[in-house]
Amino acid sequence: MSKPHAQQPEDPHVETELEGADEIVHVPKGRSPWAWILLVGLSLIMLVTFSVTPSMQGACAGGRRQDSLLRWQRPGHGEQQLNAAEYITLKQLYDEFFTPRNGARSNTSDRDVVGFYLQDKLAEDAGVAITDGELAEILLANGLTAERINAEVAMNRSTSQRMGSQLWASQSTFEEFFRRALRVRRYQELMGMLAANADPAGAEKLWTAERQEFVLDTIEVERTLYEPEARAALPADAELEKWLADLPEVDKNAWKTAAREKGAFAGFRFAAPVEAKALLEKYPRAADADAEALAKAFYNATYFMRFRRSPPLPAEPGKSDTPEEFQRRNYKTFDEVAEQVRAEAPLYEALGKWRDDLAKRIEAGTAVDFAAEAAALGLDVLAPDDARTMEEWNKVEDWGGEYVGWQLNQAESGKVLERVVTTDKALFVVRCIEKQPAQPPPFAEIKDKVAERWIEKRATEIGMGKLNELRQQFVPKPPEIETGKAIATAEAFQAAAAAAGLVVTRREGHDFDTPIEATDRSDLSMFLRTRRNLLTTEPGEVIEPAPYSNGVKLFLVRVESKRPKDMAKMTPADWQALEMRANGEHGRALQDTVFSLDALIKRLNVEVENDALNLKPETEPQGG
Repeated sequence: MSKPHAQQPEDPHVETELEGADEIVHVPKGRSPWAWILLVGLSLIMLVTFSVTPSMQGACAGGRRQDSLLRWQRPGHGEQQLNAAEYITLKQLYDEFFTPRNGARSNTSDRDVVGFYLQDKLAEDAGVAITDGELAEILLANGLTAERINAEVAMNRSTSQRMGSQLWASQSTFEEFFRRALRVRRYQELMGMLAANADPAGAEKLWTAERQEFVLDTIEVERTLYEPEARAALPADAELEKWLADLPEVDKNAWKTAAREKGAFAGFRFAAPVEAKALLEKYPRAADADAEALAKAFYNATYFMRFRRSPPLPAEPGKSDTPEEFQRRNYKTFDEVAEQVRAEAPLYEALGKWRDDLAKRIEAGTAVDFAAEAAALGLDVLAPDDARTMEEWNKVEDWGGEYVGWQLNQAESGKVLERVVTTDKALFVVRCIEKQPAQPPPFAEIKDKVAERWIEKRATEIGMGKLNELRQQFVPKPPEIETGKAIATAEAFQAAAAAAGLVVTRREGHDFDTPIEATDRSDLSMFLRTRRNLLTTEPGEVIEPAPYSNGVKLFLVRVESKRPKDMAKMTPADWQALEMRANGEHGRALQDTVFSLDALIKRLNVEVENDALNLKPETEPQGG
């Protein structure tokens, strides 16, 4: 006889569920399941709408990563497709490969990825290849040894410092994408070489357009001529102060004091005994860490600051100044400082872990006593009460260095610097406590200097106004055709200048290519070298006046005549330079019309599926 089940009293207010039914949705007590489902659904819609780019929404439409994003006609192969899975993988690799090492994300667009994809396929079809031997040679030439890659991978695994891109976590993936990037670059260079063969007439055309000899009438005026008139118009102090405040920032910078920062430093000064026990216990190295790989990664990341030769080694006779020779002369090798590197690498790693820990807590809004924590970890601490300039921080004994002040200047107030600072004398973490931006001193202290600057600017404006008035006499007025150009005969220009109390000087044989003689360093000669707009003038034209040397001199120039230089004067060096320019211009024109993404889209009949990708030109709004 089976034992009867215990009977539990039923709650009359609770509906009994079907026996064995699964609870598909569990909702908070007292809430309606349908209302709860609706709320969760709306949340998911908002999440997808504002966190997934239009490109990715299109790629994932239908939930199949094999969906085609675009179709194109591959010469010799027929119609080809690029599916969502391949596109997403390629975009991630492209983005990580071209992401700056400072951790900022690159702004990769659909156009970048598709352009790379198409050119890579065309490069394959053209037989462009990067052999294993070439790949290894190029990697080594750029310092990308397997040892260095693996060392940086080891460093990334043991600390969260950004000493390498996430892409470097896979050596083979990096190398294969690097091979593709080299293949595309080689393809572009080969196509560019084929494209950059201009007709020789292109060089002659450039000579005719640019190598011209001029006869010029010039008026040169000193700004000081108009300073008495400007001084008489000097405004009252209140108006002068407002003038200063309204100046563009770039002009106000000359009056500003240097920016200052208040900072706190904590770490190891090697001039003092190093006691790292507390730090290493608090932030230990991983048990399976590769100590030798971490030591080499530390050396690679810091040798240019930590292990300099002072003074550099002398150059070896007959040796060219190659990167390897520069390295040998200026920096100690790993083997020379191996013992020191192995001792300091754990300190650098532990300081990095503490720095990352601080950054997370500061970002979360947790109160941090930087100096107290540093003292508890046994670190040396420098925390001056005053704010200092970049130059002053650079000169602080034991802690300073040529980039220390700049790094503190770039830091955000309250935050720690992005990485452990390394100098030839110390390893340390820095927190920016306070920033005092550059600002002008009290107006009363600089009033006289501001007044002089106002007078100079006003005198330049007066002088420019006078020269403009003279030029405007020769600008056509209705009912004549308004061209905006001022055309004057030599006699009329001379008469107008004389009426204004100005002197005209004639300069013959001016051109932009003959070196200025060492004995002729006049303001006029130097000014005319900057007036390449003369190349597009016509005889008799008076170009707009312009100041020179911060407005100290003002010039008005009229073109009496111009003619192309005799081609008999063209030297072999001239021809070579012009031919290179003509070839470059021809190549760029062909690149735009044949090899650009827009040209490829048209030539290869590229069609985007369901607007999944945005391949509109950069001047048009971009999605994603």
